[in-house]
Amino acid sequence: PLVQGFAEYLDQPHVYDRLDAAVDERMAQPRRGAFDSHPPDADRVEALAGLPPGPDVRYDPPAISMLDGVPAIEADLIASLVRQGAPSPQPIAWGEVGERVLAPSWERFHARTAACLDGATAGSLPALAADSERLGEHVARALGAQGDVAPEQARSLAVDVLAVGLALALRAEGWMIQAPPGAPVTMRRQGASMEPFADAARLAAAELDATDWQERCERLGIVDLPVRVAAVEAGPRPARPAATAPLPWMLVSYTCRTGWFNWGRGELLVSTRGIVRRRLGVVKMVLQTLPMARAVDRSQPVWLSEVDAQRIARAHRTNLFVPRETIERARLRRGIFSGRLLLGLAGGGRIKLYWLAAERADLRLHDTLRDWLGDRLELG
Repeated sequence: PLVQGFAEYLDQPHVYDRLDAAVDERMAQPRRGAFDSHPPDADRVEALAGLPPGPDVRYDPPAISMLDGVPAIEADLIASLVRQGAPSPQPIAWGEVGERVLAPSWERFHARTAACLDGATAGSLPALAADSERLGEHVARALGAQGDVAPEQARSLAVDVLAVGLALALRAEGWMIQAPPGAPVTMRRQGASMEPFADAARLAAAELDATDWQERCERLGIVDLPVRVAAVEAGPRPARPAATAPLPWMLVSYTCRTGWFNWGRGELLVSTRGIVRRRLGVVKMVLQTLPMARAVDRSQPVWLSEVDAQRIARAHRTNLFVPRETIERARLRRGIFSGRLLLGLAGGGRIKLYWLAAERADLRLHDTLRDWLGDRLELG
């Protein structure tokens, strides 16, 4: 249920505080432009201050109560976002998301990456997190990645494998998964709680002291809880994965365009295999303007196979899949209002990609492109 989920999202304290702060900032520093169709909010509120008070609306029912058949409307909206031929989505309660959605996805991920947690326990996670880039490279190899892995992507994969291992280990010990919209994933048992993904991220960023973590695990009785026992052996990189093998792609932009006159926004993704630009439909573009969408952690990978990338490129004329080996040179630029990537391809072809400067996609692209191209990457 979307409406219920969005209401729960807005009820989260940190979300409410951020929205409140954004409104305060907008009122304190109104932006005025010559081409604005309406005055800024601060001017409107000031103009209303001189009017007599209206009726008390504190107890008015919400506007959505004027709609009949909200569940059916929600179902139609979700159906419009699902690719053709995919199974029809089934509604579930938000309280069931942990067991019915998150846990199965964790198990699939863990089945492929658990060997990266060789002999690790809950108490030893800080040692693994301290070398998150190396751990992330092992995870990427376990998932079939080839070549170098961008540091940011490696750290993200390291956080994922630590958090998933810890969460599944706690679940096996009887801890319950709680994942309300907008709140951190939390494991709870008999009054105790842990936030495995938030905690793993803090460990990797050296924001959580190893001694404090050890003491906390001892208090909870999980210091020796195995998160997985398996071996990771150093050796030659595996052969290139099959084209159908899913790979982690880093989402760097939601506002990517393929030209100044193409105003349709799209996702820009990058992986060890290349670059993908995937258009967003009208509904998705509208959803991306919501605070909920802007709060999404874009460091989390998107899983696509090479076949998926090729299928995306064929689905629309503005979609692209640019294999890494076809890129001979690149120029990366961040302007005042937009960022730009100009790709020079084998055979003389060129591709231009643009995005809003506020996204700072250039920072996410820089290290990857530098690893690929070296001095053939120009800045500015």
